[in-house]
Amino acid sequence: MGRLLKSIGIVAFVLLVLFLLGNRKFIALEELEKEYFTRESRYIQLSDAKVHTRIKGNGPYLFLLHGSLASLHTWKAWEDSLGKSFTTISFDFPGHGLTGPNTSENYSINQYEKLLFELADSLDVDTFSIAGNSMGGQVAWQAALHRPDRVSKLILIDAVGFITAAGDKHQNNAPLIFKLLRSEHASFAFEHITCRWMFSLNMKKVYANPDLITPQLIDRYFHLMLRQGNRHATWLRLQQLRNPPIDSLSFITVPTLILWGEKDEWINVESAYQFNNAIKRSKIVTIPEAGHTPMEESPNESLPPVLDFLKE
Repeated sequence: MGRLLKSIGIVAFVLLVLFLLGNRKFIALEELEKEYFTRESRYIQLSDAKVHTRIKGNGPYLFLLHGSLASLHTWKAWEDSLGKSFTTISFDFPGHGLTGPNTSENYSINQYEKLLFELADSLDVDTFSIAGNSMGGQVAWQAALHRPDRVSKLILIDAVGFITAAGDKHQNNAPLIFKLLRSEHASFAFEHITCRWMFSLNMKKVYANPDLITPQLIDRYFHLMLRQGNRHATWLRLQQLRNPPIDSLSFITVPTLILWGEKDEWINVESAYQFNNAIKRSKIVTIPEAGHTPMEESPNESLPPVLDFLKE
């Protein structure tokens, strides 16, 4: 009994320390906008969310879809170069970035796909190309599968499909941050105990080169998660995960570029070859020194094959 009480006391002490170090309810949207609402930003009201959107450049339309726990800012290094030949449209999915939670509390991939087309319709964009990273990659390939009449080209960047970044239902292959967030007891804790060091550790798994992880980069991921409602939305989203319909990949007819970081620790580069085998009109490019987000970590190496593909 004495040992049990001692163990309980230690756990309680650790939780108290974490609470004191990480207890920040949220950062006001107005405060976040000062740092993360850019000159090209706008909010667009859709059916269940007011979506933070950034539109840049001129030319054919290209939607840029970010991954889980990220935001439209993950595309910053690509956008200026792409904007010379294309109109890029990036946005924060509901539960992410400045967009924040939606009214339906539906954060499924199908809902995100529906939102993509709803946003395109609101902007009077009929046909477009899509580049999607990780979770955004699954949204992208499902959109190309369901509406090939509207999607002209598809770019999958370390995309969810054969392996999900959040791990399987048994959570054996999930990164630590997803294991914690998918716990049935994590909702309250995550909404009240969110520490910057969690995001620092997470970025070391996302990036292959730790020297490229700056304090500003960590702050961006951390601060945008603290937008009111994002933490609860993240927990809900991870409860709503379903196995991707990978058996349908062979029905994708859109020309596809599969771009992958060879040092991705979240979704192994083997998945790139599985996508390439499954999608008939596809080709593959791997970036040797990049991790899970090559467009963010290695823009100089990852962008040229994308430009070549889009201009073909």
